[in-house]
Amino acid sequence: MRETIVTLIGVIGAAFFISVALTLLMRTLALKFGFTDGPDGQRKLQEKPIPLGGGLAVFFAVVVTLTAVRF
Repeated sequence: MRETIVTLIGVIGAAFFISVALTLLMRTLALKFGFTDGPDGQRKLQEKPIPLGGGLAVFFAVVVTLTAVRF
């Protein structure tokens, strides 16, 4: 039981750090290539363009982690 909990904590930690790294990478790429959601003055009231793609980074982190655990 203890080994299972330690393994689970390790997997969750790995998924967290991979998702942080991929999110930072995705943010950099989104800003570089203009994959952003910009303000339009009506509904989108943010001051600067917001980079998109963070959800994709988290998805890939989960897929990579689950694939690694499976093998």
